[in-house]
Amino acid sequence: MLVRQNELADLPDLSSVCAPGATYQVVRLAARRDVSLRCITFRPPRETARRGTMPEIVFIGGLASIIENFTDTLRGLTRTSVVHYLETHEKGGSRIAEGADLSIPAMARDVAAAVAALDLRDGSYIMTGYSLGATLILEAVMYLRQQPAAVVLVEPNAAFPFPGWVLLLARFGSLIYRPMVPFLKWYVRCFRINVKQDEEMYRILCRILDAADPLKICAVVRAIAPFRLDGDLARITIPSLVIGTSLDSFHNFHDSRVIADGIHGSVYLDLQDNRRSHSAEVARHVERFVISIRALNA
Repeated sequence: MLVRQNELADLPDLSSVCAPGATYQVVRLAARRDVSLRCITFRPPRETARRGTMPEIVFIGGLASIIENFTDTLRGLTRTSVVHYLETHEKGGSRIAEGADLSIPAMARDVAAAVAALDLRDGSYIMTGYSLGATLILEAVMYLRQQPAAVVLVEPNAAFPFPGWVLLLARFGSLIYRPMVPFLKWYVRCFRINVKQDEEMYRILCRILDAADPLKICAVVRAIAPFRLDGDLARITIPSLVIGTSLDSFHNFHDSRVIADGIHGSVYLDLQDNRRSHSAEVARHVERFVISIRALNA
Protein backbone atom coordinates (compact mmCIF):
# COMPACT_ATOMS: atom_id res chain seq x y z
CA MET A 1 0.00 0.00 0.00
CA LEU A 2 1.26 3.45 -0.81
CA VAL A 3 1.98 5.85 2.02
CA ARG A 4 0.30 9.19 2.06
CA GLN A 5 1.37 11.67 4.68
CA ASN A 6 1.23 15.38 5.43
CA GLU A 7 4.18 17.29 4.06
CA LEU A 8 5.63 20.33 5.76
CA ALA A 9 6.14 22.24 2.53
CA ASP A 10 9.07 24.50 1.77
CA LEU A 11 6.68 26.41 -0.46
CA PRO A 12 5.60 30.05 -0.41
CA ASP A 13 1.99 31.02 0.14
CA LEU A 14 0.13 29.56 -2.85
CA SER A 15 -3.09 31.52 -2.48
CA SER A 16 -2.00 33.68 -5.43
CA VAL A 17 -1.94 30.73 -7.87
CA CYS A 18 -5.50 29.51 -7.20
CA ALA A 19 -8.99 30.95 -7.34
CA PRO A 20 -10.00 33.39 -4.58
CA GLY A 21 -11.40 31.38 -1.67
CA ALA A 22 -9.79 28.10 -2.76
CA THR A 23 -7.81 26.14 -0.18
CA TYR A 24 -4.85 23.80 -0.56
CA GLN A 25 -3.02 21.01 1.22
CA VAL A 26 0.43 19.57 0.53
CA VAL A 27 1.00 15.82 0.75
CA ARG A 28 3.78 13.42 -0.18
CA LEU A 29 2.90 10.37 -2.26
CA ALA A 30 5.21 7.35 -2.14
CA ALA A 31 5.54 5.96 -5.65
CA ARG A 32 8.14 3.26 -4.94
CA ARG A 33 10.64 2.49 -2.24
CA ASP A 34 13.20 5.03 -3.45
CA VAL A 35 10.88 7.69 -4.91
CA SER A 36 8.20 9.94 -3.44
CA LEU A 37 6.52 12.89 -5.13
CA ARG A 38 4.99 16.02 -3.70
CA CYS A 39 1.37 16.82 -4.53
CA ILE A 40 -0.50 20.05 -3.84
CA THR A 41 -4.27 19.55 -3.72
CA PHE A 42 -6.37 22.66 -4.32
CA ARG A 43 -10.05 22.67 -3.42
CA PRO A 44 -12.42 25.22 -4.96
CA PRO A 45 -14.36 27.80 -2.94
CA ARG A 46 -17.27 26.33 -1.00
CA GLU A 47 -19.95 27.97 -3.10
CA THR A 48 -18.61 26.38 -6.30
CA ALA A 49 -17.51 23.09 -4.70
CA ARG A 50 -21.14 22.29 -3.90
CA ARG A 51 -22.08 22.41 -7.57
CA GLY A 52 -20.04 19.30 -8.41
CA THR A 53 -20.04 20.15 -12.12
CA MET A 54 -16.40 19.40 -12.91
CA PRO A 55 -14.32 16.27 -12.30
CA GLU A 56 -11.15 16.33 -10.24
CA ILE A 57 -7.99 17.12 -12.19
CA VAL A 58 -4.49 15.65 -11.91
CA PHE A 59 -2.21 18.39 -13.24
CA ILE A 60 1.42 17.68 -14.24
CA GLY A 61 3.74 20.45 -15.41
CA GLY A 62 6.67 20.32 -17.81
CA LEU A 63 10.36 19.63 -17.25
CA ALA A 64 11.55 21.58 -14.17
CA SER A 65 8.52 23.88 -14.45
CA ILE A 66 7.40 25.80 -11.38
CA ILE A 67 3.84 26.25 -10.24
CA GLU A 68 3.89 30.02 -10.80
CA ASN A 69 4.18 29.40 -14.55
CA PHE A 70 0.59 28.08 -14.48
CA THR A 71 -0.95 30.76 -12.28
CA ASP A 72 -3.68 31.90 -14.66
CA THR A 73 -4.55 28.35 -15.74
CA LEU A 74 -4.74 27.12 -12.15
CA ARG A 75 -6.85 30.08 -11.08
CA GLY A 76 -9.34 29.11 -13.77
CA LEU A 77 -9.30 25.39 -12.98
CA THR A 78 -9.51 25.72 -9.19
CA ARG A 79 -12.57 27.93 -9.49
CA THR A 80 -14.72 24.83 -10.03
CA SER A 81 -12.48 21.76 -9.70
CA VAL A 82 -10.36 19.95 -7.18
CA VAL A 83 -6.87 20.07 -8.72
CA HIS A 84 -4.05 17.75 -7.68
CA TYR A 85 -0.85 19.49 -8.81
CA LEU A 86 1.60 16.58 -9.00
CA GLU A 87 5.29 17.48 -9.06
CA THR A 88 7.55 15.15 -11.04
CA HIS A 89 10.96 13.78 -10.17
CA GLU A 90 13.16 16.72 -11.15
CA LYS A 91 11.22 19.16 -8.96
CA GLY A 92 12.57 20.34 -5.62
CA GLY A 93 9.77 18.65 -3.67
CA SER A 94 10.59 15.10 -4.79
CA ARG A 95 12.65 12.64 -2.79
CA ILE A 96 14.80 10.47 -5.02
CA ALA A 97 17.33 7.92 -3.85
CA GLU A 98 20.72 8.00 -5.56
CA GLY A 99 20.72 5.70 -8.57
CA ALA A 100 16.91 5.56 -8.90
CA ASP A 101 15.61 4.83 -12.43
CA LEU A 102 14.48 8.15 -13.92
CA SER A 103 13.64 6.97 -17.44
CA ILE A 104 10.30 7.94 -18.96
CA PRO A 105 8.76 4.45 -18.39
CA ALA A 106 9.90 4.44 -14.74
CA MET A 107 8.59 7.96 -14.10
CA ALA A 108 5.31 7.07 -15.82
CA ARG A 109 4.85 4.11 -13.47
CA ASP A 110 5.53 6.45 -10.56
CA VAL A 111 2.88 8.87 -11.84
CA ALA A 112 0.38 5.99 -12.01
CA ALA A 113 1.32 4.94 -8.46
CA ALA A 114 0.89 8.50 -7.19
CA VAL A 115 -2.53 8.76 -8.86
CA ALA A 116 -3.51 5.46 -7.22
CA ALA A 117 -2.52 6.94 -3.85
CA LEU A 118 -4.96 9.79 -4.44
CA ASP A 119 -7.73 7.16 -4.39
CA LEU A 120 -9.63 8.54 -7.38
CA ARG A 121 -12.54 6.50 -8.73
CA ASP A 122 -12.54 5.10 -12.25
CA GLY A 123 -13.77 7.76 -14.68
CA SER A 124 -14.08 10.40 -11.95
CA TYR A 125 -11.09 12.56 -12.90
CA ILE A 126 -9.13 13.92 -15.83
CA MET A 127 -5.39 14.30 -16.34
CA THR A 128 -3.82 17.47 -17.72
CA GLY A 129 -0.12 17.67 -18.57
CA TYR A 130 2.34 20.04 -20.19
CA SER A 131 5.38 18.98 -22.24
CA LEU A 132 7.14 16.28 -20.15
CA GLY A 133 4.00 16.01 -18.00
CA ALA A 134 1.90 15.31 -21.09
CA THR A 135 4.36 12.66 -22.30
CA LEU A 136 4.29 10.99 -18.88
CA ILE A 137 0.49 10.88 -19.03
CA LEU A 138 0.63 9.16 -22.42
CA GLU A 139 3.01 6.55 -20.99
CA ALA A 140 1.20 6.22 -17.64
CA VAL A 141 -2.21 5.36 -19.10
CA MET A 142 -1.34 1.66 -19.41
CA TYR A 143 -0.39 1.53 -15.72
CA LEU A 144 -3.42 3.32 -14.28
CA ARG A 145 -5.72 1.03 -12.33
CA GLN A 146 -8.48 3.65 -12.31
CA GLN A 147 -8.74 5.26 -15.73
CA PRO A 148 -9.38 9.00 -16.21
CA ALA A 149 -12.48 10.23 -17.99
CA ALA A 150 -10.27 12.29 -20.32
CA VAL A 151 -6.74 13.57 -20.86
CA VAL A 152 -5.58 17.03 -21.90
CA LEU A 153 -2.09 17.10 -23.42
CA VAL A 154 -0.45 20.51 -23.89
CA GLU A 155 2.64 20.47 -26.13
CA PRO A 156 3.34 16.76 -25.61
CA ASN A 157 6.81 15.51 -26.56
CA ALA A 158 7.49 12.48 -28.74
CA ALA A 159 11.22 12.82 -27.97
CA PHE A 160 13.62 15.04 -26.06
CA PRO A 161 16.34 15.99 -28.58
CA PHE A 162 18.65 17.90 -26.27
CA PRO A 163 21.70 19.46 -27.99
CA GLY A 164 24.95 17.65 -27.37
CA TRP A 165 26.33 20.44 -25.19
CA VAL A 166 23.25 20.19 -22.93
CA LEU A 167 23.89 16.47 -22.45
CA LEU A 168 27.52 17.26 -21.66
CA LEU A 169 26.40 19.87 -19.15
CA ALA A 170 23.99 17.32 -17.65
CA ARG A 171 26.95 15.03 -16.93
CA PHE A 172 28.90 17.64 -15.01
CA GLY A 173 26.51 20.55 -14.69
CA SER A 174 25.42 19.98 -11.10
CA LEU A 175 28.78 21.48 -10.08
CA ILE A 176 28.73 24.49 -12.40
CA TYR A 177 24.98 24.96 -12.99
CA ARG A 178 24.50 28.22 -11.08
CA PRO A 179 27.34 30.10 -12.85
CA MET A 180 25.96 28.80 -16.17
CA VAL A 181 22.43 30.24 -15.69
CA PRO A 182 23.16 33.67 -17.27
CA PHE A 183 24.69 31.94 -20.30
CA LEU A 184 21.70 29.58 -20.59
CA LYS A 185 19.27 32.52 -20.51
CA TRP A 186 21.29 34.28 -23.22
CA TYR A 187 21.39 31.10 -25.33
CA VAL A 188 17.66 30.41 -25.27
CA ARG A 189 16.86 34.08 -25.94
CA CYS A 190 19.21 34.33 -28.92
CA PHE A 191 19.02 30.86 -30.45
CA ARG A 192 15.98 28.92 -29.23
CA ILE A 193 13.07 31.32 -28.67
CA ASN A 194 11.59 33.95 -30.95
CA VAL A 195 11.02 36.51 -28.19
CA LYS A 196 9.00 38.80 -30.46
CA GLN A 197 6.47 36.02 -31.15
CA ASP A 198 6.50 34.21 -27.80
CA GLU A 199 8.04 36.28 -25.02
CA GLU A 200 6.10 34.31 -22.40
CA MET A 201 8.16 31.21 -23.24
CA TYR A 202 11.32 33.13 -22.39
CA ARG A 203 9.86 34.27 -19.06
CA ILE A 204 8.84 30.69 -18.28
CA LEU A 205 12.33 29.40 -19.07
CA CYS A 206 13.99 32.05 -16.91
CA ARG A 207 11.84 31.12 -13.91
CA ILE A 208 12.64 27.45 -14.50
CA LEU A 209 16.39 28.06 -14.75
CA ASP A 210 16.40 30.14 -11.57
CA ALA A 211 14.45 27.56 -9.55
CA ALA A 212 15.87 24.28 -10.89
CA ASP A 213 17.49 21.70 -8.61
CA PRO A 214 20.81 21.08 -10.45
CA LEU A 215 21.35 17.49 -9.27
CA LYS A 216 17.81 16.38 -10.11
CA ILE A 217 17.42 18.19 -13.42
CA CYS A 218 20.78 16.91 -14.68
CA ALA A 219 19.91 13.34 -13.70
CA VAL A 220 16.49 13.50 -15.39
CA VAL A 221 17.87 15.08 -18.59
CA ARG A 222 20.39 12.25 -18.90
CA ALA A 223 17.68 9.64 -18.27
CA ILE A 224 15.05 10.93 -20.70
CA ALA A 225 17.36 11.84 -23.60
CA PRO A 226 17.13 8.37 -25.26
CA PHE A 227 13.31 8.31 -25.15
CA ARG A 228 11.32 8.00 -28.36
CA LEU A 229 7.53 7.62 -28.39
CA ASP A 230 6.89 4.15 -29.78
CA GLY A 231 4.10 5.32 -32.06
CA ASP A 232 1.54 2.91 -30.66
CA LEU A 233 -0.97 5.63 -29.80
CA ALA A 234 -3.91 3.50 -30.86
CA ARG A 235 -3.87 2.05 -27.34
CA ILE A 236 -5.06 5.47 -26.06
CA THR A 237 -8.85 5.11 -26.11
CA ILE A 238 -9.56 7.80 -23.53
CA PRO A 239 -11.11 11.01 -24.89
CA SER A 240 -8.16 13.31 -25.57
CA LEU A 241 -7.68 17.01 -26.14
CA VAL A 242 -4.26 17.87 -27.60
CA ILE A 243 -3.12 21.49 -27.48
CA GLY A 244 -0.22 22.74 -29.59
CA THR A 245 1.51 26.11 -29.90
CA SER A 246 2.52 26.71 -33.50
CA LEU A 247 4.62 29.82 -32.75
CA ASP A 248 6.65 28.11 -30.01
CA SER A 249 10.17 27.56 -31.36
CA PHE A 250 11.38 25.94 -28.15
CA HIS A 251 9.13 22.87 -28.27
CA ASN A 252 8.56 20.72 -31.34
CA PHE A 253 5.17 21.74 -32.68
CA HIS A 254 5.25 18.76 -35.07
CA ASP A 255 5.12 16.39 -32.07
CA SER A 256 1.74 17.78 -31.01
CA ARG A 257 0.25 17.19 -34.45
CA VAL A 258 1.69 13.67 -34.76
CA ILE A 259 0.39 12.71 -31.32
CA ALA A 260 -3.04 14.20 -31.99
CA ASP A 261 -3.26 12.36 -35.32
CA GLY A 262 -2.20 9.11 -33.66
CA ILE A 263 -4.90 9.15 -30.96
CA HIS A 264 -8.17 8.04 -32.52
CA GLY A 265 -10.91 10.63 -32.10
CA SER A 266 -8.73 13.20 -30.37
CA VAL A 267 -9.57 16.89 -30.53
CA TYR A 268 -6.74 19.17 -31.64
CA LEU A 269 -6.38 22.84 -30.77
CA ASP A 270 -3.64 25.32 -31.68
CA LEU A 271 -3.21 28.11 -29.10
CA GLN A 272 -0.24 29.53 -31.03
CA ASP A 273 1.96 30.73 -28.15
CA ASN A 274 2.76 30.13 -24.50
CA ARG A 275 0.97 33.22 -23.32
CA ARG A 276 -2.28 31.56 -24.36
CA SER A 277 -1.30 27.99 -23.45
CA HIS A 278 -0.50 29.11 -19.88
CA SER A 279 -3.56 31.31 -19.48
CA ALA A 280 -7.09 30.99 -18.16
CA GLU A 281 -8.10 30.18 -21.73
CA VAL A 282 -6.84 26.63 -21.18
CA ALA A 283 -9.16 26.23 -18.19
CA ARG A 284 -12.10 27.28 -20.36
CA HIS A 285 -11.13 24.78 -23.08
CA VAL A 286 -10.82 21.99 -20.49
CA GLU A 287 -14.28 22.79 -19.15
CA ARG A 288 -15.81 22.85 -22.64
CA PHE A 289 -14.10 19.56 -23.50
CA VAL A 290 -15.49 17.87 -20.38
CA ILE A 291 -18.97 19.21 -21.15
CA SER A 292 -18.75 17.90 -24.72
CA ILE A 293 -17.73 14.43 -23.50
CA ARG A 294 -20.62 14.33 -21.07
CA ALA A 295 -23.02 15.36 -23.82
CA LEU A 296 -21.78 12.51 -26.03
CA ASN A 297 -22.18 10.01 -23.20
CA ALA A 298 -25.60 11.24 -22.09
